[in-house]
Amino acid sequence: MLTVPPGPRRGALEVAIIDTGLQSVRFFKKLPPLLRREMAAVLVAETAGTGDVLYRRGVDAGDCFYVVTSGMLALHDGEGADVVR
Repeated sequence: MLTVPPGPRRGALEVAIIDTGLQSVRFFKKLPPLLRREMAAVLVAETAGTGDVLYRRGVDAGDCFYVVTSGMLALHDGEGADVVR
């Protein structure tokens, strides 16, 4: 069960649309449908631009994760080497 902070909730149609999108991601597809819908109700969409840093190892808390729906993401080891592209 998710603990949801107070705030505006999505309507059933929007949750259903987001849930459908989550089902196309292997990680989410394996989750029980109820849990996936609960997540769809509280996910936050973010847009990142070229060169934006989403996470710094050892600096950021690492208390969230990202699902990339379009575009590319590069991972670096912090010392200038690409880990994954």
